[in-house]
Amino acid sequence: MSDPAQHFGWALSSIPPAEGSPPGTPSLVLPVLYLPVISGHLWRAGFRHHPELQVIHQEVDPRASLRSAGVSWVDGAPGWLS
Repeated sequence: MSDPAQHFGWALSSIPPAEGSPPGTPSLVLPVLYLPVISGHLWRAGFRHHPELQVIHQEVDPRASLRSAGVSWVDGAPGWLS
């Protein structure tokens, strides 16, 4: 994806709580209006996505009313990288 404002939006959705957090700690959900700002900032700082280096991937629940509410991060590369 070459649009800096959208490049990282997918990776910033529903970030899981830190390891060792108390049970029930919610995922970090950033306000949708901030995603393009943060994505553009990371782009300008030189960050780029390298799918071959991914060790986690998203699984999205198609039943979720909001896409960000249905995101889970799973260990391992997605099937299209295997």
